[in-house]
Amino acid sequence: MNSIRKTLNKNQNKKKKDASISLHKPIRGNSHLSNNTFIKTKRIMKSLLVRRFILLNYKYNLFFAKWEAFP
Repeated sequence: MNSIRKTLNKNQNKKKKDASISLHKPIRGNSHLSNNTFIKTKRIMKSLLVRRFILLNYKYNLFFAKWEAFP
């Protein structure tokens, strides 16, 4: 009984290791290039969104600063 459990545990651990390795290795030859491109475009989009938010916040503050100047 114990030997069966040990072999089952070993097989499960091996499957877990194999799965984690396959997550990090590209299956096709150029898949890592597409992943890099995706990551770079994601970074650019984030930076554009941040820039747009800063600009909107700046315009918003200017608009309300004008209204606060007149009681």
